[in-house]
Amino acid sequence: MRIKRLLVVTLASALGAPVAGAQDHLVRPAAAQERLAEAAALREQNNAVLVRVLKSPAAAGALAQLGTGAEAIAGRLPSLSDAELASLAQRAQALRADPLAGDFVIDLNDVLILLLIVAIVIVVVRAAN
Repeated sequence: MRIKRLLVVTLASALGAPVAGAQDHLVRPAAAQERLAEAAALREQNNAVLVRVLKSPAAAGALAQLGTGAEAIAGRLPSLSDAELASLAQRAQALRADPLAGDFVIDLNDVLILLLIVAIVIVVVRAAN
């Protein structure tokens, strides 16, 4: 008896509910297009960040040690999902922003200038004694 009543109530509410037509949308087409354009722009921005990192001298050296090049890796970026691309771009930006994480690179010129300064200080101290 309860099952019959439940079935009758369910059918009555289902038949009485308004039916969505073909023109009824949950999201307006203009809003959907806008969201798609935003997602495409964000993807392009993340891609540009990664390509810029791949073109850096440090990346070129690391990729050469692995036996590949920046072009090969950049050619594979489109196969990443939006989330993967965003995650990698975020990591790349964090590395560039944090000097202890890798962007604080001392090259040979910096070392030579440092040694020259130390040598000058030693000469001045010895001359003063």
